[in-house]
Amino acid sequence: VRFKNAPYTTAREMAEFIIERTPDSLKYLPEDLFNSAILYDNKVKNAVSERAASGDYKVTIDLDISKFKSGAGGQRLFSDEVDSSSLSLPLQDYVEVGIFSGGKEIYLKKHLFSEVESRLIISVDANPDQVAIDPYFKLIDTNLSDNYLDIEK
Repeated sequence: VRFKNAPYTTAREMAEFIIERTPDSLKYLPEDLFNSAILYDNKVKNAVSERAASGDYKVTIDLDISKFKSGAGGQRLFSDEVDSSSLSLPLQDYVEVGIFSGGKEIYLKKHLFSEVESRLIISVDANPDQVAIDPYFKLIDTNLSDNYLDIEK
């Protein structure tokens, strides 16, 4: 595909090239990117910080990650089945989690989520005051206002 003379690569050929070379752990990603309108409803439900004896801070974060397809009429589709009672499409997604202190990023890392409800416990050096799921809004989220939450001390 690379440095090919005319006729040039099409979008379909490029997608096939990516799909063929995608590792098994990320096989969902080309489908999500090229064949579906995937949306998220991610939320930080609770965040608590405690100072540890070592001097760092232990931050406990409760999160909800919900992934769905957008139907033709804008409805949320959590399954290919019409009567699905699920709260999310199957998850195996890497989503960034950020921790902030005084408006400065002190932690940013992608975490693998496979359940709608998740709890993370993260240690940081500085006194944190805010946490966020997908803090830089890289995913298409239907409600950005609940991605950030001030930390309880």
